[in-house]
Amino acid sequence: MTTTTLYRFQMTGLFEAEEPIIHTEETIGTIAKIKRMKVLYNGQPVWVPALSGNSFRGMLRDLIAERFVEMVRGDGEKIRMTPDVYGVIFSGGTMKKGSDLSAQMEQLMQAVPLLRVWGSAFGNVMLPSKIFITHLIPLTQETQTILAEPISQLKGGESPLIQRLEQLLGSLPPAADITYEEGPLTRKDDSKNPVALKDVELTERTPDAPPQQMIYNVECIASGTMLIHRIGTKFPLTEVELGCLLDGLIAFAQVPTVGGRSAAGYGRVNFAYCLALQPLSGTPKEYWLDADTLKALNENGQGTLARSLRAYREDVRNRASNIRTVLSPAESQAQAEEVQEEV
Repeated sequence: MTTTTLYRFQMTGLFEAEEPIIHTEETIGTIAKIKRMKVLYNGQPVWVPALSGNSFRGMLRDLIAERFVEMVRGDGEKIRMTPDVYGVIFSGGTMKKGSDLSAQMEQLMQAVPLLRVWGSAFGNVMLPSKIFITHLIPLTQETQTILAEPISQLKGGESPLIQRLEQLLGSLPPAADITYEEGPLTRKDDSKNPVALKDVELTERTPDAPPQQMIYNVECIASGTMLIHRIGTKFPLTEVELGCLLDGLIAFAQVPTVGGRSAAGYGRVNFAYCLALQPLSGTPKEYWLDADTLKALNENGQGTLARSLRAYREDVRNRASNIRTVLSPAESQAQAEEVQEEV
């Protein structure tokens, strides 16, 4: 009888901003303000900038979902999904009454490993996530105490990024010094550009249409800032589920950006993770993962990580036809009826 290996893990991540980071929470006047959290510093509550764990979680979920769909597609045809099924996979669904998704929950969970790892809402039923992702908290004078434990786990790594961390610990900046306002940024109204309109005839804009031209400022976290966060298990993962997470991290390593406006030159980061991986019935092992290590991870290689990645990708590829049937039940039924009519 084949036994399934289960894993617990904790990843401590160190990020270094190579470009300014934008992660806005509210707009005051024409200034988009960065998200902040309160911490106690010398007995007093103070505000420090932070990137929400939920935003990083959502970005990783999208990357995994996109790669999953690529593997499931057959001969390049599109996969037809209802908006509810699409939302369950890419955004975690929504809690609502009257949805028939709860009847499909078991099938969808078995078809899509992402749902078992990340969790989702199926109508009025909530499937919990097996992992947690914390905020990305900048390393400053005010946050050094609350980040002491993850910092200790990062010490000893050999990458240049870890060495720069140890140098920074000797002269940490105050939180107020790592943010600044950038701007004015503009978005011009190209509908008034005669060159752009040379071969285009525009219809009339409706009276209530919002203005196309904007001038605004945005608050950023400065380049060079270091941030720390964690990813870990709430419930053990199977080998396939561990491979699902690794597939997302590999996709992130291809274009490592956090926050918003990455297409406009914001959010690129250098990163390193210390992964402590513990089989439930085995010896724990430590891995150091950065962008180069993840991009070099080969599903045909040896070792636990390569084996998990291979197990996940083979599982999805081998079941691609059945997965498409689960994701597109109405279309599959219509195809079956067409075949029956031909017979």
